Amino acid sequence: MFAELEAILLDPVYSAKGAAGLIDLIRKGHFKKGERVVFLHTGGAAGLFGYDFAFDFKDRWVTAA
Repeated sequence: MFAELEAILLDPVYSAKGAAGLIDLIRKGHFKKGERVVFLHTGGAAGLFGYDFAFDFKDRWVTAA
């Protein structure tokens, strides 16, 4: 959701789990309308390279033969 809607990459271990928790709290109405919420992205996008099997790159990348 973060990548598709906001172009923010999250690693699947820490940042993504934190984002999932934040989204869950929002959906459950934990925050009041208009209340400011800060999600601190601490990095970790480099960790995505360890999960290349989870991405379908064949239709998105042009490779030299």
